Amino acid sequence: MLDVFRKKKNIKIIMFFIAIIIIPAFVLWGVGSVLKSQGKDSLAGLVFSKKISKDDFAKQYHAVHNQAQLLYGENLNKVKKLLNLEGQTWQRIILLEEVKQKKIKISDTEVITAIQTAPVFQKNNTFSRDSYETMLKYYLGLSPQQYEAQVRDNLKIKALIEKVTENVKVAEAETWEKFKSEKSSFKLSYILVKPAEFLKNISYTEEELVAFYNESRERFKKPEQVNIEYLSILFKDFATEITVLEEEIDNYFREHEEELKEMQSEEEPGLSDEDLRVKVSDYLIQVKARDEAQELIWQIEDDIASEISLSRIAEKFNLSFNETGLFSPWDPIPGIGWAYKITEQAFSLDPGELSSAIEIKNGLYIIKSIEKRAPYIPEFGETKEEVLKEYKTSKANGLAKREAEELLSSIILALNNEEDIQKILDVNDLAFVKTDFITSAGYIKGIGNASDILASLDSNQSKGFNPKVITSQAGYIILRIDDIREAAEEEFKEQKEKLQEELLIEKKNTVLNNWFAQLREEADLEVYFTLPK
Repeated sequence: MLDVFRKKKNIKIIMFFIAIIIIPAFVLWGVGSVLKSQGKDSLAGLVFSKKISKDDFAKQYHAVHNQAQLLYGENLNKVKKLLNLEGQTWQRIILLEEVKQKKIKISDTEVITAIQTAPVFQKNNTFSRDSYETMLKYYLGLSPQQYEAQVRDNLKIKALIEKVTENVKVAEAETWEKFKSEKSSFKLSYILVKPAEFLKNISYTEEELVAFYNESRERFKKPEQVNIEYLSILFKDFATEITVLEEEIDNYFREHEEELKEMQSEEEPGLSDEDLRVKVSDYLIQVKARDEAQELIWQIEDDIASEISLSRIAEKFNLSFNETGLFSPWDPIPGIGWAYKITEQAFSLDPGELSSAIEIKNGLYIIKSIEKRAPYIPEFGETKEEVLKEYKTSKANGLAKREAEELLSSIILALNNEEDIQKILDVNDLAFVKTDFITSAGYIKGIGNASDILASLDSNQSKGFNPKVITSQAGYIILRIDDIREAAEEEFKEQKEKLQEELLIEKKNTVLNNWFAQLREEADLEVYFTLPK
């Protein structure tokens, strides 16, 4: 379709490349959380009741992966697990279905312009056909036609998003309020009433605990849990037996000369040549250890194919073999710790199913699902200790809040009667804690971020006591504003344009997230499989 474009050699680059990851503000969901069923061999899932084949899913996954690859380059593997590419793929599929409903079209000229203006394809400030075709063929593994189709879809989604947010505006008054909230500073006095101080005074009966449990059973619901057994092949076990020759270090220096010079001059100034050689040696040991671990995995996979148990494989190769016991997606894995890749696999496997090798920072793991337990609400006897803890916490919070409110009422009444509030403080053995001038970016000792507290102030609050007790994670706060330094209008004039842009982005992101949440609900996504790891 775009053969004419492919013959043009020298095209000026005018604008920045169209969005690589187009909508980073959207809240993505974990695929495992929407996994409905498995065993539908040809289907990846359903979107708007439409069947999405695995081939269609793979096509869109590659598009998302290619965008990430162009954006992050060699760093992609470092951030890949944070990007949730699988979730972004389903997001892309839903958006493209909406594009069809809205009948959004993109012309060849728009596709050409987007590619022409991509910095990644320029050479000497000119579009380079050689760079374009080389990048596609050897880096992305795509033909020009395939890449152009992906760019067309990107532009369709971009047009859809612009349509959704076209009416979002920012008034100058909004910008001023944002500036004031960020730049105004306050000198405060406060009393913190801590719920923890009331815990020791809380009594209870068995009947009260049972009643509390029955009133709030959902609070004690246990999430889905799994029990797995696993083989661990740790890199450190290989590293102790590995030596690196001086010749290998010299070769690495020759091949990475510029990169190492940059490390010495920018990342670690003052790093001696000898220390740098030690770092290179350590790195080469890690690479070799990983390679040896991978070779062992290939041997193990032959035994796995023969359906030999993990425990026998561990014995044969002198490896560590363990069983975790039940754990939830929100727990560290017993014996392993926090390992997102393993957790994700553990909850996607059926009982009796084995994973392929999973690489995390310290080594390679093969896991087998032993048991899966669906979410459930335990009986009172099973969760009595948790019920007691929650009951006491709830009661302590109630008592602390009531005391803070009564104290504030007494203070305000005394002030209205022109009485000295120090008497009230003395009777209750209390004293105000004072701060220096702080902005919303500051921190209040013993309480937390100042932004949370200042945002809770009455909108028209001037000096004096805030009329309501402020709830914080630390407890309940009686707050007095002792002094205010208002934001400067001259500074506002200088920053107004930048602030308006920031506020516009915030508002657009809010609109987009709300819109997409509704669209996702309408899509009624069902996922029938997850990609092999």
